[in-house]
Amino acid sequence: MIGTVRIRLIGMGVAAATVLSLSACATGPDQPETIAEEFAAALDAGDVSGAAALTTDPMAAESAIDALFAGLGHDYPTVSVAGTGDGDTFDLDVTWTFGEGRDWSYRTTGSATEDPEADAWRVRWDPTVLSPELAGGASLEYLTTVGAPPTIFDRAGRPLMGEQVVTVVNLDATADPAAVAPVLATVVPTITAESLAEPPAALRE
Repeated sequence: MIGTVRIRLIGMGVAAATVLSLSACATGPDQPETIAEEFAAALDAGDVSGAAALTTDPMAAESAIDALFAGLGHDYPTVSVAGTGDGDTFDLDVTWTFGEGRDWSYRTTGSATEDPEADAWRVRWDPTVLSPELAGGASLEYLTTVGAPPTIFDRAGRPLMGEQVVTVVNLDATADPAAVAPVLATVVPTITAESLAEPPAALRE
């Protein structure tokens, strides 16, 4: 709230009027927007404790912000104030980058409240101010998954190539096939002492 104080000085028969503008700290009309900007800047810089300190519950906020940053495990997000609504609400635009062409962007909504004891405004703590996905005690984690290898089919639609387990056995020429076969049979049941004693197919041709 902007207050105007008029001071009238009288001296030597000449009156002078001076107008001073005083701005109150906690009740200024720009305070919700200001605290939103400060909160966004702290998150954008990766300042966990700094962002948490701007909320009504610093301990819970710091724990949640730490968990979010650790779970997504990449560079800090880009955070900016998208705008302010009626009253004390504000919107944040958040973007996480997980590599070239792999951005995740979303918008969150938060609100500010005045803290009379601190004579300052604070972000009303709610995990969804970080991400809408954090509602109801949920958490976020970035995981890299590998897709299944493709199967190649012939013109008749029959599998021609695909993923399979290949077992390679290098047998010492001095080893006794009768002693080695039972050991290998636990992995490949079709192996016998006779099959180990046979020369490779390439040598038989």
